[in-house]
Amino acid sequence: MHEDSTGCVINVAYGDTAACGLPVSQGVPLPRGMMCPGDRLAVVAPGGEWRPAAGRPLAQWPDGSVRWLLVSFGAREAGTHRLVVNPDTVPTQPEVRLTQVDGRWIIDSDRLHMVVCEAGPGILGELVCDGVPRLEHPGDLCLSVDDASTRYEQKRTVQVIESSPLRVRLRVSGQLVEADGTCRLHYRLGIEIWAGWPAVRLDCHYFNLQRGVPSMTVRRIALDSAWRLAAQTHRHFIQRAYGVFNVSRHVFNPGR
Repeated sequence: MHEDSTGCVINVAYGDTAACGLPVSQGVPLPRGMMCPGDRLAVVAPGGEWRPAAGRPLAQWPDGSVRWLLVSFGAREAGTHRLVVNPDTVPTQPEVRLTQVDGRWIIDSDRLHMVVCEAGPGILGELVCDGVPRLEHPGDLCLSVDDASTRYEQKRTVQVIESSPLRVRLRVSGQLVEADGTCRLHYRLGIEIWAGWPAVRLDCHYFNLQRGVPSMTVRRIALDSAWRLAAQTHRHFIQRAYGVFNVSRHVFNPGR
């Protein structure tokens, strides 16, 4: 990202021709007074297409204007995208929505329906993609460390990191416990869904917060899951360090 005579621009390396575009999330510095919290956003693509955008303020100037902003939008082409604050019209596209009902956080988009639970044997109570259930039971997806698991967890906390029409990101915090209630490790799980995409991003961190236990032996850390997948499953990986120059590449592998 940099600033030119037309304002702030973001250089995008890749795009996707899908209507929703490739998800892009970039932190950008803004000049003093350019944007206030709550202002509407859009980006203009290299070819002139206006794309909807969302922003989460990360830091502010002394006058209250936004100093650092996390910008999210869908890029349909690579190249320089110009950030526009309070455009006359904001382009529309499918949206993602977040609601809370009795300890259940419900995320709905045009492609996905997912329920994140504050209690019970499963972090994800439901996951439906394009109308097809992908998890039959709440305990079909769990975090595991040796014999400890989120299946035995009684209570967890859910924090909303970001909720906009383009992207919802939650942070789930809890404990990995054994069947007798003994805690092994604490965890923090990030859950992210974008409008228009039949995909869920999960990223997890583990912590040893046990008092008087400076270290412990761990034999196995895993994401145990029993997905309901179609007969023909495509697996797509990002290999972040490939070749002598350690560049990243996309890998499509039909094997397990």
